[in-house]
Amino acid sequence: MCAAAVMPAPYGQIHAAVQKFLDGFSKGKTPISKALIFGERVPIDVSCAPPWPIVDGKAGKAFCDDRPDGGSNGCFDWDSGTLYFDFDVKSMSQSNVKTYLHEVTHGNEYLADYARPQPGAAGKSEAERNTAYLDRMWVLVGAIAKAEARLQRPEGEQSLATYVAQLCALLNALEDFERAEQGLPSVDQPDGLTTRRPIHDDLIKWFGFHVDYYRLMRFYAEGKAGDPFETIAGHWNDLRGVGRSLNKFLARYEAHFNAEVERFLEAQGPGMSAQEREEHRAEKAAELARKLPALAAQELSMAIGKAARYLFPGATLPDPF
Repeated sequence: MCAAAVMPAPYGQIHAAVQKFLDGFSKGKTPISKALIFGERVPIDVSCAPPWPIVDGKAGKAFCDDRPDGGSNGCFDWDSGTLYFDFDVKSMSQSNVKTYLHEVTHGNEYLADYARPQPGAAGKSEAERNTAYLDRMWVLVGAIAKAEARLQRPEGEQSLATYVAQLCALLNALEDFERAEQGLPSVDQPDGLTTRRPIHDDLIKWFGFHVDYYRLMRFYAEGKAGDPFETIAGHWNDLRGVGRSLNKFLARYEAHFNAEVERFLEAQGPGMSAQEREEHRAEKAAELARKLPALAAQELSMAIGKAARYLFPGATLPDPF
């Protein structure tokens, strides 16, 4: 421990930026924040300077650029135990906090006597097990929280078509979250880095919070968030991958539907006025907005049967429900 009275002022600014970033996750009101973020466990001692030397600005950029894998805006030197950044850490933006935490993780690994990273793909897979997870987690937690919030809106505050889009977004993010937990790359980036699983106990110790895919799914499955989340968790083995396939199916249907509308309008020739054409397009757009959720419900029912009804709490759906 070190006394606040001797703390150099810049380090207090660094800690404040980090704390603001973490508070954005820990103070959310959606299920993922309630299930995963432990705001009361924050071992960041703002009275202490970081335990690693920090070189930032032009000197930091020059050092990182000179490395074999240079070009990043931050790096950690395992020879000297020094953090390097191309930005001013005393006034870093919230986006730069992500880079700061990435390199701080390597710094913590250094202090915890993790094995020195080895060259090659296998060495990178081991060295980035915690940082690759954190990098993806910042994005995924935000995406999941955003989708959860929109799916929890009262009926009537959004169209059913918008609801379906958010449902697909949640399914996609959960699939990527699961893969991140397993050290696998995103479905959309199959050539991305594959790593070993993160060491959650160390991440809790270093940053005071825990983001765990399995804990979130248990929170869903226990009904603590209600539907559609409970149904998603209960049928996850059948819903895994459905979000992306449903997006593709609906996009193809929409493209075909709109092409048919334009072919019809083209066949009318000059006999149809510009106003009549716009009115026809508007009428067809409304028809499409009704059809897409119905098609989505039918596709989801093919995956999980009539339980798909509970993915649309409060909505009026067509057969087979």
